[in-house]
Amino acid sequence: MNRQSSSVSHYVNPLESIYVVSLSIEDDKLSQWRAYSHGGGYALGFRSDALRSLAQSHAFELRKCSYDRDQHIAEADAIAASVLRQVQAIPAGLLTAMSSTNVIEPRMREFLYRIRRSMDEDLAIRAPVWKHSSLREEEEWRLVSTLQFDTADKVKFRPGRSAIIPYIELQFDVPDLVGPRGEILLLRRTVVGPCPEPELALGTLAQLFAAQKIVCPQFTISPTPYRHW
Repeated sequence: MNRQSSSVSHYVNPLESIYVVSLSIEDDKLSQWRAYSHGGGYALGFRSDALRSLAQSHAFELRKCSYDRDQHIAEADAIAASVLRQVQAIPAGLLTAMSSTNVIEPRMREFLYRIRRSMDEDLAIRAPVWKHSSLREEEEWRLVSTLQFDTADKVKFRPGRSAIIPYIELQFDVPDLVGPRGEILLLRRTVVGPCPEPELALGTLAQLFAAQKIVCPQFTISPTPYRHW
């Protein structure tokens, strides 16, 4: 690693991340079953008030995704304009020195770090809910973390298809989500996805919920005629 790349590493902490939980208002959509339920699956319908309580207790926010490209561009332009204003506010002598060397000195690093940090914070607010317009039918909402976690806190790791995936676990032991007998009051409905034995899939899920004290007022078997077996 040369001196320049080593200096740049001071601005970037690879262990800091924004975490999201992807959700959808669609509980029985063919494209979702095709994408996520090979071999069978379930759509869990969460209570919106319970999700907000869960989010608040774990430093997350429940936010609706945006599929409007013009909105994304306008917000990105606003972030870029903010960065440019901060760069222009750097003392002129220091700007001249920065443009004439590849070496980032401590005083330069101080200014650049603040600018980078500000940009990261703006992106952390907006980018997690930007989605391509072709994905509009997903009608996605997301729980988005409002804090940046590191491995010293509660980040865990699991293997993904092409890389290691960091994640954090959200515990359901939130006062608003726990009933008087310790039951978990998080769900409003569950849909059993297309599978060879939907009644069996429903019955075993109900057994799991009972064992884990998870309350679900309604179970539905999807009528979607999708066969993947």
